[in-house]
Amino acid sequence: MSTSVKKKTAKGIRYTDAQKKEVVDFAASYNTANGRGGQSKAADKFGISPLTVSAWLAASGAPKALKKAPKASKATKTSGDSRAGTRYTAEQKQEVVDFVASYNVANGRGGQSTASAKFGISPLTVMAWLKASGTPKPGKKIKGPNALKLPKAPKVAKSASGSRVGNRYTPEQKQDVVNFVAGFNETNGRGGQSAASAKYGISPLTVMAWLKASGAPKPGKKIKAPKPAKGGAKVKTSAVFAAPKVFVGGSFTAKLEALSGLNKQIERAEADLASLKAKFLDLKGSL
Repeated sequence: MSTSVKKKTAKGIRYTDAQKKEVVDFAASYNTANGRGGQSKAADKFGISPLTVSAWLAASGAPKALKKAPKASKATKTSGDSRAGTRYTAEQKQEVVDFVASYNVANGRGGQSTASAKFGISPLTVMAWLKASGTPKPGKKIKGPNALKLPKAPKVAKSASGSRVGNRYTPEQKQDVVNFVAGFNETNGRGGQSAASAKYGISPLTVMAWLKASGAPKPGKKIKAPKPAKGGAKVKTSAVFAAPKVFVGGSFTAKLEALSGLNKQIERAEADLASLKAKFLDLKGSL
């Protein structure tokens, strides 16, 4: 307040018209700038009761303060729902669109949110620019020219046993296996099929199919010796296996194995025959 002398009376302090006008002008200018609050500000500044300031304002005809501060004018909105505080040029929009497109090509998706964070633009605005530019949505594959379809690999044929024929075997190779089985069975009685499977790396079912196709006899069948007449002595003979069918084909090794098996069978047969002859002579001499 100005330095004019305040007149103190029995009722308090007397203010001049100039002092009152100074307070009223301050409150009015404050309200004009801020909408309201001039009365309390003037009371604090000049050390006057707010009621006194209010009375001076009313007496001076100053307009009352607004009940609420004036709202800021709404900014117009763009198609992307972003405030039109910043206007973007066509080049700037295209820069954002290109960034999103390249990001999605490299990473599949996420370009819209990345561009929003990088350029400080609302995701809705970025989406509107992408839609206006005709950019495809992320995650959808862009169809290119039809690629030439490669021919399908032919299905692997199956053997008679149901196993896939990974290797083709010649008739000579099959005959080698058959001869090996025959020679093994002649020497050991049985087990040629599994031994051939382990040796040649062939399925036992495949070996069995080859044996069946070649007409080879099954192992383990014995030729029964004739029973002696009733009342006579029992003649014990060793088991005599049926002579196998001889296969001419096959490799040299397979033929040797077959010959070795036949030779052992002949030796067993000769031993049995000699034993039978000796027992025959003993029995004949006892008559």
